[in-house]
Amino acid sequence: MSYLIDYDKYLEAGVHIGTRTKVSKMRPYIFKVRKNALYVLDIKKTDAKIRAAGKMLAGYEPNEILVIATRDSARHAAAKFAEATGAKTNLGRFIPGRLTNVKLSTYSEPSVVIISDTKAEHSAVLEAAKMGIAVVAFCDTDNSPEYVDVIIPANNKGRKANGLLYYLLAREIQLNRGIISKYEEFPKQLDEFVMQKEEQPQAAAVAAPAGAADAPKAAEAVPAVEGKAVEDKSEKEKPKKETEIEHKPEKSEKKEKSKEEKAE
Repeated sequence: MSYLIDYDKYLEAGVHIGTRTKVSKMRPYIFKVRKNALYVLDIKKTDAKIRAAGKMLAGYEPNEILVIATRDSARHAAAKFAEATGAKTNLGRFIPGRLTNVKLSTYSEPSVVIISDTKAEHSAVLEAAKMGIAVVAFCDTDNSPEYVDVIIPANNKGRKANGLLYYLLAREIQLNRGIISKYEEFPKQLDEFVMQKEEQPQAAAVAAPAGAADAPKAAEAVPAVEGKAVEDKSEKEKPKKETEIEHKPEKSEKKEKSKEEKAE
């Protein structure tokens, strides 16, 4: 099959690397579970969902789209996505009531929201559902896809993975809008969407909105290993051994592991 980008790019970014926790509703998007209990997402389904989301989002005006990114690893990519598509942003802490309380100075009335992590941005998902706002979300194996209209299964904790995901989604939207007629005309480069390690502390400080000082530090935490989420200790369910859900893409396990090691 034809992918939006070279298959190796997905592996190098660690887009398929899940966590050791599985939410039951994410099972259809899981390719397999490894011997170390790490769940692996199906890249073919990730690719297909980015296409579907791009087509859907292209039907909205740029100012009708609100992209929300609270994690350090997603803020930079989300900001670049907004630059490329004209979408509005919520970078850093999501202030409760932004989508429901008209008295707030930060109140917004988007027609659709893009969620970077349904666990970190759970309150935003609930508010969107309450207000009848469409939701597109990047969901890892430990993320609940409840109230999400378009699920994009992917590692949403790694900076490289987030950079690639937002790059592809932005490019797909512009193609469906007719702004570009082929991918080569997209003016942004993939590297622009990937936050460099040395930029991360500054990016976190700049991206935080007024009042973000009160944000819980736990929400800002980034996994110690790039592209590989740390197991959520609050989840009591231990993953059970599973067999492969689908036939594996035409890549060897050895090559896959080699690409993952470069995701850092």
